[in-house]
Amino acid sequence: MHKYLLGAALVAAGFALPVAAESAKSHAVTKAVYSAAATSIGTLMEDPVARAILARHLPAVVSNPQFEMARGMTLDDIAPMSGGVITESAMKAIDKELKAAAPAAN
Repeated sequence: MHKYLLGAALVAAGFALPVAAESAKSHAVTKAVYSAAATSIGTLMEDPVARAILARHLPAVVSNPQFEMARGMTLDDIAPMSGGVITESAMKAIDKELKAAAPAAN
């Protein structure tokens, strides 16, 4: 009798596993949102959509070779050192576009 119960439980578990895996997969596909305050410049520059947003709002900054040295920092981190080039209004506009854009798939 125990063999039949164990067999039935294993069969039921076998049917439940794909459903559980699919459910876990759908929860793992949460859209990440980039931001000027929390996302590193390196991450933004590696994403073609985010890079285009930065280039549109901060062309002089993105084209500056020193910008590459700040890959581990955020725009919030470097704004005070930008001599007024990275303004609050530019950061708000960048954030608005970043939130509307989905990060590129890896």
